[in-house]
Amino acid sequence: MKTCSNTFDKFKPVDDSNILYSFHMYEPFAYTNLKLNQDNFAYPGHVQSFDGKKVEYWNKDKLKLYIEPVKIFQEKYNIQDYQILAGEFGGHRCSKGLEHYFRDLTSIFNEYNWHFAVYGFREDMWDGMDYELGSKKLSWKDWQAIEEGRMKKNYLPDNPIFKILKKEWSSQLAGHSS
Repeated sequence: MKTCSNTFDKFKPVDDSNILYSFHMYEPFAYTNLKLNQDNFAYPGHVQSFDGKKVEYWNKDKLKLYIEPVKIFQEKYNIQDYQILAGEFGGHRCSKGLEHYFRDLTSIFNEYNWHFAVYGFREDMWDGMDYELGSKKLSWKDWQAIEEGRMKKNYLPDNPIFKILKKEWSSQLAGHSS
């Protein structure tokens, strides 16, 4: 299994307390990427590996194992929690179980007291990661109406995906794990 160790086991810390060590998290990629997923995978569940050679079961334990090299780096070099940043994470909003994926990822980040940022918020060119829209696909007719100014995006801030993000952002801002 490919892990964050592909980079973090090669890092050496910089002697500067103002440095942030950041990573992006889109694994398992065949799940988070709509074109690869094609409604074949759900989270938690079995997902084909990026190289297509095997199928692995992904759940919170597997996510934690995947990002473990970041935690090992942090502990090995005595890096402060505030210096670790999950600079991007996300998945296509129509992916089955995305709210569970976000819940598990953000709970790990909060457990470690790391900062995190989801990609993207109110994306204007593509709705795939506009989590306020919920998990239903917008029709081409709706997109045309939006682009022509005849309709506004129907934001659903209480949908399960966005509710998880709001809860975890609040928890992060409060400075404690949920």
